[in-house]
Amino acid sequence: MSRCVSPLAGSEEDGRLMDILVVGGSIAGLSAAVVLGAQGHRVTVIEQAAGRRSGGVAIDVRGRALETARAMGVLDDIHASRITANAVWNFVDSEGSVQGSWHIADELYDSPDDIELLRDRLAEILAARVPRDVVFRYDETLTGLTQDATSVTASYAGRAPERFDLVVGADGLHSTVRRIAFGPERDFLHHLGSYVGLVRGAHRLADLSGMQIYNVPGRVLSVAADNPEPVAMLAFRSPWLDYDFRDTEAQKRLVLEAFDDVSGWRVPDALAEVRACDNFYFDSIAQVRMPGWSSGRVVLVGDSGYGPSFFSGMGSSLAMIGAELLAAALAEETSVEKALRRYERQMRPHVDDAQSMALDGMDWLFPETQEGIDERNAAWRK
Repeated sequence: MSRCVSPLAGSEEDGRLMDILVVGGSIAGLSAAVVLGAQGHRVTVIEQAAGRRSGGVAIDVRGRALETARAMGVLDDIHASRITANAVWNFVDSEGSVQGSWHIADELYDSPDDIELLRDRLAEILAARVPRDVVFRYDETLTGLTQDATSVTASYAGRAPERFDLVVGADGLHSTVRRIAFGPERDFLHHLGSYVGLVRGAHRLADLSGMQIYNVPGRVLSVAADNPEPVAMLAFRSPWLDYDFRDTEAQKRLVLEAFDDVSGWRVPDALAEVRACDNFYFDSIAQVRMPGWSSGRVVLVGDSGYGPSFFSGMGSSLAMIGAELLAAALAEETSVEKALRRYERQMRPHVDDAQSMALDGMDWLFPETQEGIDERNAAWRK
């Protein structure tokens, strides 16, 4: 049941707590709900999906995000949910013979303290930490935001408008909040030249072990067989594609077409998994680059404002750090305007560092030419 939001709640300037709308119920939105709810703000979270989103694969909590997790009170649970990363990545040919191996243990992470766990598990941990009086509304679509000097009015499909002191856009790479408050997606979403599809629970590939990677020019199939269930990743180089990011079947067709002429190794099995699965994930390998993450009393957290790209491994960590820094700024500054400026100032170095790593590894993960594949394999051949 939804809460009745006051027409204009007391703001931070007169020492009272705020009514805050968080748009998006995934890692960024849950992180924001944890920290803002803990401060006593009246928080409403809306999510377009019918329930908490599932799917995705292993993600990392790294570097500064470990301090954030400790501050949120979730570090012990994250540690307890740690999974064992594949220590060796094997590059195979069309027959499955290993052509080179990368021993990643000492190279992939920022420090030995970094944690890999399943994305769904991190979402469960954060959700369990959200204060009880935070309101969640699923199957809710934001349609508009209108601001004045002291509040934001949110409009919805099928619900009366509501007014808030602050709106937090935590709704991901294809953010509705960003589009409404800042401008068209193409102004901020920078395509990095490739797309990725994921199938979790790819049981036709369950006979494999470890991490195995097969390439043809500009395309890659990787199978993480112990993750803890088989996960198939099919990525391919491509210019920007115009597709509906909510149409799963259309996304599947893009992957099937990209690999239509590839029959080596286990590609046919992987494509069969794509056709059959009901947990398919697909998106552009892209970054969100913005000169600023606030517009009046609307602010972005996580991928909506500074998505670092799928291959950076830093999306969840940045979302958690961003939520913490935003909450701290709101608690300590004397106005929303000052708080949002501080948030952007403190968050920018973390974003710049993460985004600078976005292209690291793409050339060796799926080289554009057979010569590049052969050179990569030779470099990792022992």
